[in-house]
Amino acid sequence: MGHITQMNKQQIIDGMNKRKKRIKLLLIVGAAVILGTILISKIGQTSMPVLEANALGNVEVPKSGLSTKGSFYRHEHEGVMMEFFILEDQNGTVRMAFNRCQVCYESGRGYFVQKGEYFICQNCGNKYHFTAIGTEKGGCNPSPIFPSDRLESTDSIDIKPGIFDENKYLFQ
Repeated sequence: MGHITQMNKQQIIDGMNKRKKRIKLLLIVGAAVILGTILISKIGQTSMPVLEANALGNVEVPKSGLSTKGSFYRHEHEGVMMEFFILEDQNGTVRMAFNRCQVCYESGRGYFVQKGEYFICQNCGNKYHFTAIGTEKGGCNPSPIFPSDRLESTDSIDIKPGIFDENKYLFQ
């Protein structure tokens, strides 16, 4: 009888070890899925064109191809990579904003994705119609780049460096 008891103990220990291995494997697979999701989302973000400042410190954005679908860009300002988008509404009004929610930016998910006519905060889910982009400062919306923050010509829009200084905290 003693031998059978010893075998039962060994079977119990073996079963516990198998469960531990399964749990470890599940944790590793779960971590890999989460990491993969993060990396894929970052790859999408880094595919945005990076614009450099010109001799005056302005960031020149081309006007060609503007539409109600936002064009997303990045600019490195004083060592901080910043994102912004530009679009043109049906009336020809150019709208620009930084791709950060002024309330949710600290969450790491306080950026916007355009779905149809709306820009949606990826943290809180608030929606902003494209005609509201760049119209108000403060609150839960994309941080605006007002017409006073830029110079417009026939072919391009130059964003003044001061607005990058003012909004750098959103990206740090």
